[in-house]
Amino acid sequence: RNYVADVRITSNDSNEDYENWVMFSEINQPDVIPITNYIQITDAQGGKIVGIEDLLGDLAVFMENGIYRLSIPTSDPTAWTLSESEQNIGCLFRCKL
Repeated sequence: RNYVADVRITSNDSNEDYENWVMFSEINQPDVIPITNYIQITDAQGGKIVGIEDLLGDLAVFMENGIYRLSIPTSDPTAWTLSESEQNIGCLFRCKL
């Protein structure tokens, strides 16, 4: 699967920004990312996602005001669970991963 974050959805007449979404592709189709395949990360202090990275099979999500570790089953990403979170430390500037 392919994972992307800080999403912009464009149509003919508008743009919608979802700065706290992680979207994922269909299995074995990294270029097919349906609009329904998203995980919304709610940061208590607000902020957007500035980076994501694989972490021992989990997904580390770096936000402006927090860092989150998601356990995402490969067979069903909608069954994700939050395994760790740190809501007081984040990336105020764009992280270069």
